[in-house]
Amino acid sequence: MPRPNQPERDRNRERSLHESRTMPEVCTAKPVKLTVGTTHKCNLTCPMCFKQYEPGHNMHYPSLGLARFERIAAACFPTAEEVVFTVSGEPLISESIEQELQISGRYGVDVCLTSNGTPLGVERLRRLVLENVSVLTLSLDGATAATFEKIRRGAKFDKVMHDIRLLTAEKRARGSRTRVVGHMTLMRANVHELPDWVRLMHDVGCDACTCEPVQAPATFHAMALESCPDLANRTFAAARAVAKQLGFPLSTPADLPVNAAEAASRHDGGAPPTFEELAERHAPEPPEPAPDAVVAEVLAADRSTIAHPRWQEVDENGPAQHAPIDCPYAWSRTWINYDGSVKPCCHPGFVHDLGNIDRDDFAAIWNGAPYRQLRRSLRSGHAPAPCRDCYLVGLYAGLGDVGRNR
Repeated sequence: MPRPNQPERDRNRERSLHESRTMPEVCTAKPVKLTVGTTHKCNLTCPMCFKQYEPGHNMHYPSLGLARFERIAAACFPTAEEVVFTVSGEPLISESIEQELQISGRYGVDVCLTSNGTPLGVERLRRLVLENVSVLTLSLDGATAATFEKIRRGAKFDKVMHDIRLLTAEKRARGSRTRVVGHMTLMRANVHELPDWVRLMHDVGCDACTCEPVQAPATFHAMALESCPDLANRTFAAARAVAKQLGFPLSTPADLPVNAAEAASRHDGGAPPTFEELAERHAPEPPEPAPDAVVAEVLAADRSTIAHPRWQEVDENGPAQHAPIDCPYAWSRTWINYDGSVKPCCHPGFVHDLGNIDRDDFAAIWNGAPYRQLRRSLRSGHAPAPCRDCYLVGLYAGLGDVGRNR
């Protein structure tokens, strides 16, 4: 059965592909992929998460709200191929998650979301996920209760695994096409469990599994895999062997470079340090929690008029600083936050907004002055610093060292 709006979606995709190659300042195609911050709330307090450095309590943060979601859907979903629900919170605890899933299903857009799995005990929610979600990625950072519960603080290992089994059994019974993917954020405290974790993901009924290293701040370097590359590489090899034996799709990072002298000094072949030891030795002092009223004021502030100190640092009339950068986030994707603000992507260097759907309709934002300036700067070799610093530049643009031209 064809998806709703498919002819319109196909025409938009063709225009978007053409504009990704020609890099115009004004786009006639709408974004083919959106990230929509449906909520900033999270019911867990994972110690490596950036949210632990924010003021306030995880569950006190705001959500996008149904009215905003409906406006975004009406403007973008008929032509979008894919929408990714929030990556800064737990999407399945959004106050309007049921309506968000149903609306997405009516438009026929592919929904991809990442969840910690804790809300899957609700039968109605599992049904809506299996009816409306294309890819459900489950963040599960341990193969044992001890490791899992130290990292995914607030979750109960046995219950989460039980609920995932319910989900995958219901998926098979319904013939649902939802792809369920297990994901592990790798760090010094859990990498040794990766082979057993692959077995666990296969056992609970996932369709595939992926893993990637934690992006840890410098003060948490001992948590990062760079602190134990030889152990990580041995574990990657063992996990790949398990996946091959099971016939189970597994994506792992590339092996890490190992300096023999450094490896000898680390002695990382023994028992790994506990997560508490790593956190206690390397975590910065936590900030004093801000009162809820202060948090609300900060989050409600209009940031769209704040000048970005690095945005204008390159003279657009001067010589080009780099080759053209055909980044998809400027021509075919967009990022809408839980407060309605629109940014090109998640790069923290973009501290100002390109617009806000509370003030303007999305079409006006998509081809408004800030977006046009961004596209012009990428094309002409005068990109803002966040783009020139971005590790994705080489991947997307195929320009090799462009990302290092600062």
